[in-house]
Amino acid sequence: MSGLIPILTVAVQFSCIAAIAFSGGLFAGSNSGRIAQVGAALLGLWALWAMPRASINVSPVVRSGAVLAGRGPYRLIRHPMYSAVLMFCAAAVLDNPGWFNGLWLLILTADLIFKLRYEEGRLRERFPQYQQYARETWRLVPWIY
Repeated sequence: MSGLIPILTVAVQFSCIAAIAFSGGLFAGSNSGRIAQVGAALLGLWALWAMPRASINVSPVVRSGAVLAGRGPYRLIRHPMYSAVLMFCAAAVLDNPGWFNGLWLLILTADLIFKLRYEEGRLRERFPQYQQYARETWRLVPWIY
């Protein structure tokens, strides 16, 4: 079952993003929505730039050559790419509100929280210093979570 968890979390994540895109559009139409999405895209790109190449993985599995990130947005947030995905999709949903879009955003949020907790378990096993890093950073949103 544990080998299936990474596959399911990624499948749910991309299914939710696709559902949001098809049910109301993935790109915001309002200026505030666009600004939020540009901010989310910049955060995601910054996180990719700061992540050691051997560690980049859409799956919550820690690769054999992975190195613990600690620069760029990782100094403050442990999962900035997940934050960027949520911020981008939340802007789209707020721009096209409705129960269907809201439901997909809620499922996406729950999936990413489950996924990051699973990933953090693997990171704690792999990196002894992860416990200290977790105490010094936020999971997704600085000063909130």
